[in-house]
Amino acid sequence: SITTPNGGKNSKYMVGGVVHTKATLAASPKTKTIDLEMLGDPNFYFVAKHTTGSGGGQDNQFRDALNFISQQNAMNKDKLVLVLDGDYYQSPFLRFPTRIDYVRNLITESGLSGNTWAGTYSEVPAQINEWLSQNQ
Repeated sequence: SITTPNGGKNSKYMVGGVVHTKATLAASPKTKTIDLEMLGDPNFYFVAKHTTGSGGGQDNQFRDALNFISQQNAMNKDKLVLVLDGDYYQSPFLRFPTRIDYVRNLITESGLSGNTWAGTYSEVPAQINEWLSQNQ
């Protein structure tokens, strides 16, 4: 089942490809908290951003998602799912048709495509099913 990690000391963060609770971290994490988790074999950790319009606040949410990629580890069997919804992520970014395309390219170039994925909410079930079928 999918749950939301409790707040406070039980909040969950990804650091160096490992999920920690706030209580077990020695220093402030570089990422925001994980929004949802689905524990099993493998575990799935979700970061969900729904962003519309443009501006500084929206750019901060985008950077938050990118920070999770920097904290993932290619050897981690757990899955990181970045759910990026809203027109902000459908707009062009640098040389990419959309911000989602930019994030997907970053994941691939970082060697994380085996355990990290980015897309819209409607695409999530197909990606989870693909990962689960590979795990059998």
